[in-house]
Amino acid sequence: CADELLRKKQQHRQMKAQTEQIPLLTDDLQLWQEKKQEDQHRADILDDTMAFLEQARENLSLSYLGPIRRSFGGYMEKLWGQQEGKMLVTQDLQVQLERYGAARELGYFSAGQSDLVMLCMRFALVDALFEAENPVVILDDPFVNLDDDHTRQALQLLRVLAKDRQIIYLV
Repeated sequence: CADELLRKKQQHRQMKAQTEQIPLLTDDLQLWQEKKQEDQHRADILDDTMAFLEQARENLSLSYLGPIRRSFGGYMEKLWGQQEGKMLVTQDLQVQLERYGAARELGYFSAGQSDLVMLCMRFALVDALFEAENPVVILDDPFVNLDDDHTRQALQLLRVLAKDRQIIYLV
């Protein structure tokens, strides 16, 4: 009986100590629940912000995509004429070449071809952003990756484009 009484007293002390912790734990629980609600509210705001930004990006892309595609196609035709395959500008403004039923990323091209394609894309972006004006275009070392043939092509394109706008290029 004495051993049983001793065990019961120890259990009683443990239960009493645990019971005394209940108000503190209840306060902690309430603080954590409030923090969880604040964090959930912030997460909801971030989710809404991400959705609005994605929608704004899509709207911006769609409003400029048509003019960019038209200008880009025109510049590519001036540069290379009718070529095999078709150049595509994706909704994310990435350039792809469709050839033999497959779309290839810009990395498929040589560095010189990529630079020429991106030169056309830059001018297409300028056209889309400045519909009413013809701003001065400054190019910094646009021929760095070009071989002699590609440099001649780029210079010919710039000569044609310089009839309608001022172009400054640094080498």
